[in-house]
Amino acid sequence: MKKNLIGKKQFTEKNQKDFANISCDHNPIHVNPLIARRLISGRCIVHGVNILLTGLNFLFKKKINFKFNKIKFILFNPVYIGEKVYFIKKIKNRNLVISIENNSTTFAEIIFEETKQGQIKEFHIKNRYLNNINTVKKYNKIDKFEGIKQNKKNYEINLNNFSFSKKYANTKNILNVNQFTTILSLSYFVGMICPGLNSILSSIEINFNNNEVKDKKIIFLVEKFYKGINLVKIKFLGNLHGEIKAFLHPGCVLQPAIKEIKKLVKPKEFIGINSLIIGGSRGLGELTAKILTSGKGNVNITYFNGRKEALELKKIIKFETGQNCEIEKIDILGDKFKNKIRRFSNYDFIFYYPTPKIFRKKEENFDNEIFKNFYKYYVKKFIFMCNLLEKKINKKLIVFFPSTIFIKETPRYLREYVEAKLLAERLIKKFNNKFSKIKVITIRLPKLKTDQTSEIITSFKNENIKIMVPIIRSIISKNL
Repeated sequence: MKKNLIGKKQFTEKNQKDFANISCDHNPIHVNPLIARRLISGRCIVHGVNILLTGLNFLFKKKINFKFNKIKFILFNPVYIGEKVYFIKKIKNRNLVISIENNSTTFAEIIFEETKQGQIKEFHIKNRYLNNINTVKKYNKIDKFEGIKQNKKNYEINLNNFSFSKKYANTKNILNVNQFTTILSLSYFVGMICPGLNSILSSIEINFNNNEVKDKKIIFLVEKFYKGINLVKIKFLGNLHGEIKAFLHPGCVLQPAIKEIKKLVKPKEFIGINSLIIGGSRGLGELTAKILTSGKGNVNITYFNGRKEALELKKIIKFETGQNCEIEKIDILGDKFKNKIRRFSNYDFIFYYPTPKIFRKKEENFDNEIFKNFYKYYVKKFIFMCNLLEKKINKKLIVFFPSTIFIKETPRYLREYVEAKLLAERLIKKFNNKFSKIKVITIRLPKLKTDQTSEIITSFKNENIKIMVPIIRSIISKNL
């Protein structure tokens, strides 16, 4: 690796903000950790165009003797903030390639090609059909994609909105300022216009014009939306011309409304039941809270980062059911968790849902660090909580621990997650035999629709409420 290494980079939050300021791409998946944790990536990821420009900046630090008139940039996996990546120079099919990778994953490739250039095909657009964006405000504009995909939409954007940065000074060896800002505008267009809020960049193809153009504007044509795979194809024309492909991801996953849940739950089915939901601000924790309160159960929930969601859930529960729901911030990995556990004896049932991000890059081998993180959540802290409760309480207490159907057939990229869940199952079986007051119920849940399972191509056959209502009813009715 060292022989062909042209650079290495660990992108920071400051890098993200700096790039967002010059590109005007303030999409929350790049710059807002609280929102990004609920999106497909689970946390903030590096702008794809920033990776591309960083690669070009590394490569052209020294004079390079090769000809090219086309650059292809292909993203395979997201780069997370704080993740160290290496830029490796390679030759593939006689083309120079920069591979962005670490020891286990290839994140992206930048491919330099020399092709026969034909005449540039102009977009046949009349001015009245152009959406002109002359001034870009910091947070405009994240359009709803529904309005874009119905018709071909065309945009003209003023390049004066974007700024050259000295951090990419080496790119001046191949790009003039107008070309640099043109590339920045690609990030803005994908992240803020189309697909906008719920976008994931897939690839960029950049062709260099035969004659130098000094245009201060760039035109985008949203050419086609492939509904089956949620892929948008976009063409652009200006100082450079080419094509962008970007995916549309589902965004934050909403759990069913209480009015839908009430159709399956009896009005006073859970009356008099006191439950604590650890990790209850979203996902299955949110759904469990809605189910229990729909049957007049008493519920309190904890959150870690999701205070906003927890407050909103509390408000919804009060309005829809009349039930009061208390919320509390708890960090199960923190030092204060032990003191919090002592108060759990007030409940009849505890539902345990805290989890780190489950789905991850699909090229990696078994990663011990990822396994250790799952182990802390599913095994170490859970067992600690149960052992402490067994010593301190003077009554029966039921704890629900969700396992996974993936234990039967493990996807290669979920092995760490499954190993931790399987270990938890084995330990639960052991201490259920020795505990007299605590009883843990674990059920292997099918894949349900949550932020954790959000994917670009969705294939959910299970309806969350039809799965979870019978499970919660069974847990409570059999253990009263």
